[in-house]
Amino acid sequence: MNRHEELLWVVSLAALGAACSKETPPAAPVATGSAAGGGGAVAFAPYTPKGCDYSVAVPAGVDAMMGDGTVGGPPLVDNVHASFAGKATASFAVSWRTETTTTATELLFGTQEQAVAAAEGPGEGVRAQTGHTMLYSTALDGGVQTRVHEAHACGLVPATRYFYKAGAPAAWGKIYDVTTSPEIGTKQPWRLAAMGDTRDGPDVFARLQEMVLAAGTGVQIFTGDAVSVGLAQSGWNALLSAPGKDKNVQEILARIPLMTVNGNHDNLALNYLAQLALPQELSPGETDPEQWYSFDYANAHIVVLDDSGPADSILQGEERAFLEKDLAAVDRQKTPWLIAAHHRPMYSCSEHGSNLDLRSAWQPLYDKFQVDLVFNGHDHNYERSKPIRGDGVVAEQGPEGQPVAQSGTVYVVAGAAGAPLYESGKDCKHTYKNESVYHYVALEIADKAMKYRAYRLDSTLLDSFDYQK
Repeated sequence: MNRHEELLWVVSLAALGAACSKETPPAAPVATGSAAGGGGAVAFAPYTPKGCDYSVAVPAGVDAMMGDGTVGGPPLVDNVHASFAGKATASFAVSWRTETTTTATELLFGTQEQAVAAAEGPGEGVRAQTGHTMLYSTALDGGVQTRVHEAHACGLVPATRYFYKAGAPAAWGKIYDVTTSPEIGTKQPWRLAAMGDTRDGPDVFARLQEMVLAAGTGVQIFTGDAVSVGLAQSGWNALLSAPGKDKNVQEILARIPLMTVNGNHDNLALNYLAQLALPQELSPGETDPEQWYSFDYANAHIVVLDDSGPADSILQGEERAFLEKDLAAVDRQKTPWLIAAHHRPMYSCSEHGSNLDLRSAWQPLYDKFQVDLVFNGHDHNYERSKPIRGDGVVAEQGPEGQPVAQSGTVYVVAGAAGAPLYESGKDCKHTYKNESVYHYVALEIADKAMKYRAYRLDSTLLDSFDYQK
């Protein structure tokens, strides 16, 4: 199957799923769900979890309800993964899957592992949170339903390790730990990882995640195309439970919050929206509040955009307006590092190449607000640009292609975490380094100093530079 045929196939499948979704309840932020036991349709409105300062909604097309304590078949808590949906200094979110008849959705958490392990409910040193649960299927799942759960822990302390378990009394999952962001504006070192485009290669993704864990990473960005077909649950199950060399990927995703970009294969599908808990402030132009968002972590501001779902008029209109407003509000004294992420690259010398429409719409804002790094995927290779300002003009650079004192934005294609590799192009004036290889990017930031490293799947160093603001 060539790429043109593959695209037609994906579009056809997406259209099939979309046709099915037309028979589902209205779009978020208010969806309808089924009461436990099939007691008829009830409204499921956005709610504010206990102790949180943000609301949580559900996507269209799911049967949603608050967890009610019901444990159905054999206890099963899997596909556990963590993220940030509110302030990264004070909260974290957990999503997981069970068999379909379990509607219990409880989260126990605290700073003492033994106390959390022994607890069946809230008590000394252990807090409890009830979340919501969702039941859904798509045309591509052959009528097989999926039950996922989501709960939010809030009112937490920065730079603190919390232990947690999800499920219900007598049916808890494993104990994991997640660490909140350092204080915003910190000068202490912290680590971020970036990768993207797994699709049908979850085994590669799992091995890269083992490297991310070993590096002591605090948060990670995924640049889109987690699966080949967003509406097929089998791909998500494979991704969220993939075996690595030594660890199952769940052991890592449950510990290191994953902040995701919608890719063209993810297609903002119901499966994507239901299983990933992300910031949910609805802005004009969004079809779902998790479509684009931003958050602060340590001394960085990170903005995540969707370039795969919206029409061009939205990319250049409402979403561009969101981006400009978001960047204009950044306090560069507290968060001197400014990072953006979206799927399609503005600068690429590979298969898909540079997206000139995006470049025209968004690069003037990256230039105006002096964005440091832009992470993309879509092309399945590694590529780092020279520092760029203006219409493709290469700005000043130092040894090893490193930026010089805000001379320009560095555009990084980190799109090879399991998808079939593309050849790296040649003779692109913007390119500093590229290679067709599975990889991930690691940043270590301490105050205004950055160590940038990219590593191949075999752990060898692919690329590096050091940058001092």
